[in-house]
Amino acid sequence: MSPNEMKTAAAAVKKLMEDDAYTIIGVEGEKHFKKSFRDEGFTDESLEKWTPLKPASEERKRKKNGSVPPILTDKGHLSDAVDWHKGNGSVVFTNDRPYAEIHNEGGEIRQGARSETFQRNRGEKNKFAKGTTPGKGFAFKEKTIEMPQRQFMGPSKVLEEKIISKIEKQLDKIFKQ
Repeated sequence: MSPNEMKTAAAAVKKLMEDDAYTIIGVEGEKHFKKSFRDEGFTDESLEKWTPLKPASEERKRKKNGSVPPILTDKGHLSDAVDWHKGNGSVVFTNDRPYAEIHNEGGEIRQGARSETFQRNRGEKNKFAKGTTPGKGFAFKEKTIEMPQRQFMGPSKVLEEKIISKIEKQLDKIFKQ
């Protein structure tokens, strides 16, 4: 390798390490985390499937054609919110949905006791009408919901290996020129 080729390779390696590597990490990480939703499980060293839905939840989610959408993918909002950005020498993965953490890590959701009054605003023949018709009041007891962990983001050996492989391929391209 001539001195000029060495300078060119050094500049390419510098660009790879200062910019391109972070993009590789971000893109590969986002793909890996979104794949969790299609697989209905998280892959660290191997795929670990999520806890199945309870029969009542499955029945509630069942569509008219009889199919049940994959777990955590009713409308795709949670998987679509997986994102990443470059920081100072790092890549940060985020999900801005307020319910992302409880699904990813599992835990308890506590709902306090409450009462509500429902107002109806339908007039004759079940059409919407101006004003309201007094409705009924309801009281709800305090309850705790145990949400199982359904991890879709986090450290992963498989992801780490994919990233290392992609960066090695880029280095091979640089030094084969």
